Amino acid sequence: MEHAAPHDLSLTEAQALAHRAIDSYAQQFSKYAPTCAWPTENQAEITFTVKTMELRGGLTVMSDRFVIWLDVPLLLRPFQRRAVHVIDDEVRGWLAKSK
Repeated sequence: MEHAAPHDLSLTEAQALAHRAIDSYAQQFSKYAPTCAWPTENQAEITFTVKTMELRGGLTVMSDRFVIWLDVPLLLRPFQRRAVHVIDDEVRGWLAKSK
């Protein structure tokens, strides 16, 4: 699954916001053993474990949007549409906090 969420921040502001959001989620959802690596300033690779399933995803920060992707296991695919709505709500919330 891949989803793009637009933003109106500068690239530097968007990068800082992405770092803050990922750090916050890592603390909030620590029971899922999240890990995050930033191979570049604009790309995060994330893994976490839910009920013995390791999920992999990531985030790419672009000048006008965040691109979020997640390898969704077959068992969880019925929930993809709901996940996109949650992602959009979360991005809007973080953008509102940044202003």
